[in-house]
Amino acid sequence: MFDIPELDEKVCLQLHRHSVLQCAKVNKKWRRIFTPYIWRDLSGYRSIRDSKAFCKMILHDYLEEHERQQQQQPPKENPRLEQSTQKRSSPPLSLLAKYGACIRLIPENPSSLLNDLTNGISYLSKEQPIDLTPQDLFRHLLKHCTALDVPHLRLKGSCLQSNHLLETVADFIVPLAHRMVIGSGPVESWKLKHLLTRCSSKLKELTLDTVIIGPKDGKGDEEESDEEEVINTGAQPRYLRLDFCEDALESKAFWSWLWKRSMHVERLEVLSTYGMVHNLAEGMLSHMSNLDKIELGSETFAFRDEDGYDAYCMEQEDEHVATLLSSCRKGWKAVQIRSGAFFGDAAWNSLVNHFFTLEEMVVLGGVSIGGNQLRRILSSCPNLHTLITIDDGTYFNSDDFSVDMYAEQFVDLDHATLSLNPWACERSLKVLKVLVIRVSDRPNRYRYSAPQSLVYKRLARFTNLETLWLGHDPHIEVERHPSISVEPQDDRLQMSLESGLDMLQGLTALQELGVSNMETLIGWKELQWMTQHWPRLCIIRGMDEKGRDKEAAQWLQDHHSGIKLQAEWRKKR
Repeated sequence: MFDIPELDEKVCLQLHRHSVLQCAKVNKKWRRIFTPYIWRDLSGYRSIRDSKAFCKMILHDYLEEHERQQQQQPPKENPRLEQSTQKRSSPPLSLLAKYGACIRLIPENPSSLLNDLTNGISYLSKEQPIDLTPQDLFRHLLKHCTALDVPHLRLKGSCLQSNHLLETVADFIVPLAHRMVIGSGPVESWKLKHLLTRCSSKLKELTLDTVIIGPKDGKGDEEESDEEEVINTGAQPRYLRLDFCEDALESKAFWSWLWKRSMHVERLEVLSTYGMVHNLAEGMLSHMSNLDKIELGSETFAFRDEDGYDAYCMEQEDEHVATLLSSCRKGWKAVQIRSGAFFGDAAWNSLVNHFFTLEEMVVLGGVSIGGNQLRRILSSCPNLHTLITIDDGTYFNSDDFSVDMYAEQFVDLDHATLSLNPWACERSLKVLKVLVIRVSDRPNRYRYSAPQSLVYKRLARFTNLETLWLGHDPHIEVERHPSISVEPQDDRLQMSLESGLDMLQGLTALQELGVSNMETLIGWKELQWMTQHWPRLCIIRGMDEKGRDKEAAQWLQDHHSGIKLQAEWRKKR
């Protein structure tokens, strides 16, 4: 090996576990280097053979340590024996004492590791009786994992049902978590409090997906009545996500307890909160003084109503969205609205109050935001740097619905002067992902249409634009629904020099262009023009490099191989 720890680590982390085991058998030097990486990740034990061997190792280590502790405690009435014991050399370290510090990763859901121990005990008990529980071995293992890192922790099922396991997880794993998800299903409020108070400053993200219930026995009575808790300890996340949260208790005391520990929250995501909107809004105003980013609604699939139209199950009504949008003391910098949130007049009026601070607006799925509202956002927000209305693969809706703008709305022409109305974000906008439809040079083809030249003029005003998407993400349909057929966007910009592409020569900061599923006329001359006028361009999405755009794609590969092409999804089947 290299005798350079940084290089050794890069090599070892790329090898499969079996390969690491083989390397450790080469010689003593390689054994010393590779052995810690055998222990590094415990998330891969899944076979019965692995579970049995893993459990057997933990069991023997537990018994050896227990026996050693008994030998190191001689009877006090025999001082000579005690002196003799102290003079002995220390016994050899157990495997876990020796290599426990090498263990860095465990499964996201600790229950899976406990299941491995449970399966191992069940097989070992056939050979000899075992008077130990999987929870005992689990705690013994974690006690030796002194360098454990927990980037993502998911607590559900047995981790929340067993008090013994809950204590173990709270003692050894929760304080190390960077991101934690608790749910799903009903959870007693005292258990949530106990887990959250054991968190440390490492916790950055917290997700709750649960129904709050009271204690099932007397276990939680004392914790429920304790009001003398220190607020600035335990979980203080910067990102708080509330999935499908509900409270079966009339007092709603847990949420008030949580809001007091949410003073550092900067980003809030709310999928659905049954009957808790006003409680949450009060918590946002009273305690979340750093909050300036919000995401409302969830990825929702459309269904057919009685008239045969697509309909959505709204998890948040217009008034709920409006209430939450009105509950920001700092002013929203980033707002994301998805299918499950209904965006009506009340929500719009709440959003308008944050136009001056708004920097990022994302609208995904079947929400009721139209082209005129998008135009109002673009024309009125002086700090806006991102507007996304295209499903770019982060979220998915069953009908691939994206909020679009008519070309006439996007151009925003002052008919009195026949010039473009100025927009507040012309210098600040850096990311624009929007479908501009009904671009037509043919008169009277569409209502609300506009010629290509005016659309180019509007785009040319975004002088600091870095990302421009005018078509769908090329991966969505082929990865999720390869059978879906989408009509080409033949009423979009042609993106050719003849249609006016040279009007965009001022977009010198442009790095990414997306034209997927558009009937463009991009040839090698257009690509040559782009490389000359857009020096930072590094990726083009949507060119058909194996079909009609093959010649242009080959030219780009020959002359500018540093620019990557992402083919259209419908050409990749």
